[in-house]
Amino acid sequence: MLFGTFFGKIWGVHLVLCLLQLVYWRLPGRRSHTPALALSTLALATMAPVGHVAMFTGIEGGLMVLNQMLHLLCAGAWLGGLFLLIWMSFKPQLVDLKDSMRQFSLIGVPLVGIILISGVINTRLITGQFLPSGSAFATVLAFKAAAVLAMLGFALYNRYQARRVPPAGMRTALIAEALCGVFALGAVAWLGTLAPVPMGAA
Repeated sequence: MLFGTFFGKIWGVHLVLCLLQLVYWRLPGRRSHTPALALSTLALATMAPVGHVAMFTGIEGGLMVLNQMLHLLCAGAWLGGLFLLIWMSFKPQLVDLKDSMRQFSLIGVPLVGIILISGVINTRLITGQFLPSGSAFATVLAFKAAAVLAMLGFALYNRYQARRVPPAGMRTALIAEALCGVFALGAVAWLGTLAPVPMGAA
């Protein structure tokens, strides 16, 4: 499967990129963040063509892969940024958490917008509906959407309360937002095992 299928070849590249990332951060001395960012971006990008979008071919398939790639990169940046902020909340003597959160919110809003738009496009093209129903795929997709909306709610709370709430309170909200993100990732993994609603289904 690894060498004889399209999925296997792409996934093999993905695993190599993850391994290179791990090795890079174990190198001694100071390291630039640029190679790590490039490796992370490529690792996320290689996940785009191996999901349900692989059902499509030609120009439509290429556009679907690009849309999925954008979805994955923005989701990775959002969730990855959350875990970094949580780490910062335990190091108040090293970083200004409130200032970092204000800076993160500047990119967080467009990230969320792109995630929502690209997610709707994926759902419409894969299932043939904007709001699919009547299948296990649709049910799990609804759970994922609920988790993402909960993340958005916590994100808005964090953005508008950053100046008022002490770091301990911000940490609680950040952890809750990140847990919703982990739940959404679990739903995505589950979706990968389910057949989507057939195109044009009622």
